[in-house]
Amino acid sequence: MADWPDLAMLKQALGGSIPSTKDDLLQQALGAAIEGVVDDCGGAQVEVTFTAGVPSVQPAEITANHSLAAAALLLAVSVMKAPDAPFGVASTFDTGGIYVARHNPNYTRLLKGNRIRFGIA
Repeated sequence: MADWPDLAMLKQALGGSIPSTKDDLLQQALGAAIEGVVDDCGGAQVEVTFTAGVPSVQPAEITANHSLAAAALLLAVSVMKAPDAPFGVASTFDTGGIYVARHNPNYTRLLKGNRIRFGIA
């Protein structure tokens, strides 16, 4: 089994040197991403707390595996990078704009096989 990504992993995934003054924002994004992954897998609502940059998830109905950890990291990076792409436009050229995908297919693939509850329609 794997662990949920921590603050150091998120900083590494974002690249560059990120000052410690942004740790609160990064922890908020990472906590929201972990909560989102658990929710998307059908788990009960969880509370994510951080101790020295390491997340603790309670209750731990869904434990992290490599796929779920990667999905949480991908989601946290997306949350932190979203302000760089206002209205979904990442860049513009003379031929048009490059848009950020609204639904990341990699995120969906990483969650596959990890759902514990399914809704009834």
